[in-house]
Amino acid sequence: MKKDFVACYDIESKIFNSRQRTFLIKEYYGTLNGLWIEMKRPDDQSCLIKEAPTQDLPW
Repeated sequence: MKKDFVACYDIESKIFNSRQRTFLIKEYYGTLNGLWIEMKRPDDQSCLIKEAPTQDLPW
């Protein structure tokens, strides 16, 4: 599966550097949500999402 690493890096950078600043929370959420959807789109150009490793919790 071919990945467009430049586009993925751009999207990840936008997510990481996003700040609410003067946006309403609704606008800020919409922007972040759109970027996450772009990362997760189900085609050959989607980005690999690095998930944190899970650990078995003792409880």
